[in-house]
Amino acid sequence: MPDSHTVMHNRWVAKLGPRIREPNLWHFNRRSVSAGIFAGVFSAFMPPGLQLLVAIPLSVVLRGNLAVAFGSTWITNPFTYVPVYFACYKLGLWLTGKNPDINLTEFNLETLAADLMNVGQPLLVGCTVSAFFFGGLAYLVVRLLWRLHVINHIKERAARRKARKATHSSE
Repeated sequence: MPDSHTVMHNRWVAKLGPRIREPNLWHFNRRSVSAGIFAGVFSAFMPPGLQLLVAIPLSVVLRGNLAVAFGSTWITNPFTYVPVYFACYKLGLWLTGKNPDINLTEFNLETLAADLMNVGQPLLVGCTVSAFFFGGLAYLVVRLLWRLHVINHIKERAARRKARKATHSSE
């Protein structure tokens, strides 16, 4: 992973302004990782060309870790685009109450624009709802797992201290 100094002085990243120097953008802690994962998973449901264009500024606004935001956009990738976007389309159809008006068996250039408009609204609704749901779910799961990890670490440390104290008192 490149160091933060190199990244901050990149001409494209520098356009994000002074907020790019926010420490949470570069450190791994519960707050920054959970915000970064929300930004990345949320952006993963955007059209492929827009994912990073949404994830990075959203991560800066939420003060989330940029590496986590970048990496978590790869939930959708060339292997998962079709099933993910098809599921979002079906969800959008269900939420809007529309029936699919597309005949996928015959391709016609004259009706292509109308077919895309019929697909567009349900797909947009399904992707938006999925982005908020799965982004929020990922955020909560990271927060919960991080908290459980910290609690477990504290318990282990207390048990080691107790065991050490018991061996010193028996001597």
